[in-house]
Amino acid sequence: MHLFHAVQHPLKCEGCKREPIVGLRYKCTRCPRYNLCQDCFWTGITTDPHTNSHDVKEYTSATVSEWTTVQSIVISA
Repeated sequence: MHLFHAVQHPLKCEGCKREPIVGLRYKCTRCPRYNLCQDCFWTGITTDPHTNSHDVKEYTSATVSEWTTVQSIVISA
């Protein structure tokens, strides 16, 4: 098991409404403050105004300030 599976992000998933997001977090690069948990992202769950055609950034860690990433990738649709 990778360490990022245990990371807790103090945010709510816009797909399933779980809070906090545990594991990988996906943030839309176009919709402000739009975050999905890894389950919703990988199953394609979205809510308005976000669509699966938007690019997202994958976050693997939480930070002391608001957020920085140890590793992040932009995932294009």
